[in-house]
Amino acid sequence: MTARNMPAIARARSTSPTRCRPICSPRSAPSTRANWSLHPFSPPAYYGLNLSNKTLGSSPALRKALAMAVDRRQLVETLGFGQVGAFGFVPPGTWNYDPQSWAWNGTNDADRIAEAKRLYAQAGFTAASPLHLRLLFNSNPVIRRTAILTAAMWKETLGVDTEFTDEEYKVFLTSRHDKSRWDVARLGWNADFNDASNFLDTFRAHSSNNDPGFENPAFDALVDQAAATSELEKRRHLLESAERVMLDDYPHRPAVLFRLEGAGQALCPRVQAQPIEPHAVQGIDPRCPLIFFITCLGPPAAARPAWWSCLQSFSPSRPKPGSSASRWR
Repeated sequence: MTARNMPAIARARSTSPTRCRPICSPRSAPSTRANWSLHPFSPPAYYGLNLSNKTLGSSPALRKALAMAVDRRQLVETLGFGQVGAFGFVPPGTWNYDPQSWAWNGTNDADRIAEAKRLYAQAGFTAASPLHLRLLFNSNPVIRRTAILTAAMWKETLGVDTEFTDEEYKVFLTSRHDKSRWDVARLGWNADFNDASNFLDTFRAHSSNNDPGFENPAFDALVDQAAATSELEKRRHLLESAERVMLDDYPHRPAVLFRLEGAGQALCPRVQAQPIEPHAVQGIDPRCPLIFFITCLGPPAAARPAWWSCLQSFSPSRPKPGSSASRWR
């Protein structure tokens, strides 16, 4: 995690900086849920397309055909685990952001399928000469079922032949970085903090999480501009424009958003922004679970950005390096 990844308002340095002060704290608030808000947990699952593959990388029409061939409504109804069909990457509920999606997401099934077939043929493939794909995913019953359903839709609509590679999770983590082993990989992203930049940074040209190998200077420039401004409206428009640029290139095929009820939601204190003196951190209870999470389970010292020091001033005792409580290793 770097300072660039954080919302610009959190990195701003001025004579009247902003902080978020919990309205309630474990020390002063009544024992009630009224002062706390429940936020849905919506990490996207998607199929990354290997853009170093000459066939996939050179044909946006083919990539679009693969995206359009999947009936997301049927997919989530068949899976039945509370997912929501995804037509974009940044999920609903993201702070200061209006989710973007492909323009065809409201197209009826007949027109969607007809367009997918047209694009597939335009890319040079037919029933007699189909596209062959190697689909990599980690061993998990739901993930495997999703892969089978997706491959069946590709086969039924376009005629695509799909070969599965199902690997134990630790093996998969290595394989996903070896692009000679896959054409399509089942991936997912669970943001470190509630901001669109944390999702979109995944697809920066030099991001270690950019498994598809997506490179678009216009996309990177928009994300960089958003990181450099603290004007919320301008920042939102820049990030929304960046997502639209990415979606138009079809480097991946979003499948579903996991919206799990109960255990899949986070209980967070409601916050309000208030001006404080430069570099001062006052009035935040160190026992606040949000502060404990940030300061105790944060990245190692060498990777901490400049703003991290202000959190440490009110941090409770942190776990020793290498302990089971340490998230980053």
